[in-house]
Amino acid sequence: MSQGYSPKKIFLDNLKIKNPTTGQSHLPWYTPYQIFSWKQNELYRQLYEYQMEHLRKVYKRQWYEAYRVNADEYLSVYAVTKAAQMDQWEKEMISEDKRRRDEMYKREARRMLKQKQKDITQEYYEKHFFYWYERASERIQAMSLVPFVKKEDMNAHILAELSKYTKKKNTDHKYPLNFLGQMPIIEDENGEVAEIPFHMNQWYQYTEAETKPIYGGQQGQAPDISSEVEEFIIGSSTADGQKAASQALEDMDKFKAGADKVTAKSERSVEDKKKEKEKLALKDKLGGGAVNRVLKAKAKKRGPPTS
Repeated sequence: MSQGYSPKKIFLDNLKIKNPTTGQSHLPWYTPYQIFSWKQNELYRQLYEYQMEHLRKVYKRQWYEAYRVNADEYLSVYAVTKAAQMDQWEKEMISEDKRRRDEMYKREARRMLKQKQKDITQEYYEKHFFYWYERASERIQAMSLVPFVKKEDMNAHILAELSKYTKKKNTDHKYPLNFLGQMPIIEDENGEVAEIPFHMNQWYQYTEAETKPIYGGQQGQAPDISSEVEEFIIGSSTADGQKAASQALEDMDKFKAGADKVTAKSERSVEDKKKEKEKLALKDKLGGGAVNRVLKAKAKKRGPPTS
């Protein structure tokens, strides 16, 4: 088995160097010493190869002998290691199985809890459904008792409704209450007011010639509310009633005073608007400093206000 070659390659005709100028090949000359040294190198290389081959065999035999010597110890250590590894794997398998079983129990518990919640929700909505279903059934049964107006009787029904508050010749006729639950105003055939309920007479202030009959109360002019309130105050049996009535009178007085004040305020506001407009026009024309002087001169020229 070769380990390499000498760097000198001699007696090889195919590696002749050609001179590019002359085209002649150059055949170098080797001295006898160079040939001797080349032969010696080849011998040393051959000897080195034999030695390496011998050492490979020796090392191979030593490796196998070391393996045979240490086999028992290796096997014993391996047995211990394998036992420890198997024990570790068994513990891991047991713990993994325990974890899997716990997960299985939890998953089953979650499923059962979800089903229980579903049942509770279903029962809750079923109760609500049947409650409203019963109410709707009662409503439908009640609607079946409603006297609906037929299509052929609709015109007569409308005419009867429109003439419901028309004055009847029968003096003892009982008129139904209006949609507010109050006593209605009675009309004649022309749509004019014929009779007024007593509680609404205060809103119809007529002259002596225009007085209308009042049912549910006295005949004639509407009563004076303030006199009624005074009579109520005098006739109150309890202190709370007197206090409430006096408070009502005070509120009426305040309302009247506030209305007068609002009217005066609106009149004054018109005058103030005129003055403000005039002042702004002067300010644009003259500048801010001379406005008050001009206004004072105008007021002095006009004289004191007449009230």
